[in-house]
Amino acid sequence: MRLQQHRNIEVSGATLECTLYGSGTPVVLLANAGCSTGYFCDLARVLAAGGLQTISVNMRGVGESRGSLDGITTHDLAADVAGVLEALDCGPAHLVGHAFGNRVARCLAADRPSLVRSVTLLAAGGLIAPSYPIGTDFLKATAVKMNGSDCV
Repeated sequence: MRLQQHRNIEVSGATLECTLYGSGTPVVLLANAGCSTGYFCDLARVLAAGGLQTISVNMRGVGESRGSLDGITTHDLAADVAGVLEALDCGPAHLVGHAFGNRVARCLAADRPSLVRSVTLLAAGGLIAPSYPIGTDFLKATAVKMNGSDCV
């Protein structure tokens, strides 16, 4: 298994911090709003030990990820993830989206189906669509400073 690797990837006018483990079929791990790539650290190690490559992506405003949040939609965040997959030249990928990350995973599957093998949703609400643009709740969540692993 390849050891943990951190990369900052430039996409769509943003810089996205990504943590990669392992090699093989890619699995993209999308955490809840405001949570960093460390959020899925244990799961990423288990999946990598099983022969998969995991790619955890910090959304704009989280950790080292940077980019405007003005007027941003979940489709824009999905385009960011698509840009990561294209930059890594590793799609199509399995997507795992937790809480707010489920919305980004669903948008990516709808917007760019050629990049997606499957979608797994964890703690997936979604009966009420978020406002567009995403709004103050997302901005508040991304303003919380995480140290990389203590987002519950």
